[in-house]
Amino acid sequence: RYTAFKEKLQVAANLRGEIINEQSILLPGINAAYSFTSWLSVRGNVQRTYRNPTLNELYFDPGGNEQLKPEQGWSKDVGYTVKTSTTNRLVFLHDLSYFDRKIHNWIIWFGGGIWTPHNIATVHSHGIETENNLQYRTGKWTWHIGLNTAYVLATTKSSNAPNDGSIGKQIPYTPRYNGQANIGFNYGAFHFNYNHTYTGYRFVTVDESQYLLPYNTGNIQLLYGKQLSPFRVQVTAQSNNVWDKQY
Repeated sequence: RYTAFKEKLQVAANLRGEIINEQSILLPGINAAYSFTSWLSVRGNVQRTYRNPTLNELYFDPGGNEQLKPEQGWSKDVGYTVKTSTTNRLVFLHDLSYFDRKIHNWIIWFGGGIWTPHNIATVHSHGIETENNLQYRTGKWTWHIGLNTAYVLATTKSSNAPNDGSIGKQIPYTPRYNGQANIGFNYGAFHFNYNHTYTGYRFVTVDESQYLLPYNTGNIQLLYGKQLSPFRVQVTAQSNNVWDKQY
């Protein structure tokens, strides 16, 4: 780990080793961040990734695939964060990230009556994710409103099945557009939040010939917590899909 310019610059390198089925894997990575001001910072990260198939992917009955190969590749991302506050009463956060991953042997489940995981030879996944949040405090009340978005292009670059029409197409069941909005408040020990989620259209075939329509769902969360020394008691309630949407 290296710091400079009164810790405005921070650079860290890491190396992780794994042994899976007598195979040794080294996973190097490096990340850096720089704070221009108290409210603006930028960051970047490069990391090698490796994921062995899970027990379900290998042996689930029916549908497991014992011939699966591990996913492996490189992931890169850059981004910035803006965070401002007015005497802690009004706090605004905006975060944006651009990511780029090239993964070999990407594992995905698809099929008809029996779902089975398969390897896609090479997938290029890249996109933009944002997080936005506004918080206002007054007395015992704390109000919040937030919006998170994601735009993801995950396309097949090479396929194990020749002439399947998948090259350059979005991989199945991965939406290009996603979004979440949250609005709610805290009052003392009571917490309320309404969450609205948008899921964009998803292709169900590798050649993009069929797709599922976008859908919206709404969810409500309630929470009450109280300290009863030496214990803390917390009661939660949640209702999902409050608009009874079919999807």
